[in-house]
Amino acid sequence: MSWRMHRRRGAAGKGVYLTVTVNGPLDGLPFAAALAVREALRPYVLPDIKWPNDLLVRGRKISGILVEHRERISAVGIGINANHAPGDFPRDLQDSATSVYMATNAPVDRSALVRDLIHDLDRRIAALRDGRYDAIRDEWAAACNLEGRRVRYKNMVATVSRIDVSGALILATPEGSHRLMAGESRDVTLLEGMDSCSW
Repeated sequence: MSWRMHRRRGAAGKGVYLTVTVNGPLDGLPFAAALAVREALRPYVLPDIKWPNDLLVRGRKISGILVEHRERISAVGIGINANHAPGDFPRDLQDSATSVYMATNAPVDRSALVRDLIHDLDRRIAALRDGRYDAIRDEWAAACNLEGRRVRYKNMVATVSRIDVSGALILATPEGSHRLMAGESRDVTLLEGMDSCSW
């Protein structure tokens, strides 16, 4: 596993932006990444995982993750809002974004945050390579806290029956069971309980 930091336009020196590269496609990598970010943030604030791979604090986005697979490599892009003040975000994001600083009223050491993140992600990647996909997926699904909850899918009210082995939502709808992939997440709205995995 290797990684590199990135610069982003906007508030300089406020966030954490990095890409981690992993040899070969690796099933479960999005789950491991979301859990690693959550664990790295735990000393400061415990975010909810919004299915499939954003992290929220009190309903506002604090981190986003994007995983891309190529033929021989996987790339995990991670962004964390660390020391942003409300005015550091673009105007159109000020009502939906937050940061560690905003949540705790204290600055965070970004180097320490990256160190903890890489350490935990490396541990979880090792677990996936060791055949513990189910344990990682189960931990991620539990952190999403969606099973049994009511959602609106398109024009229907549905219930999340379960999150399957690939991370897709299985919805019970009036028209029967429907399997919802991560790319369809914008089609779903949580109807109850904004305390965990808020949408």
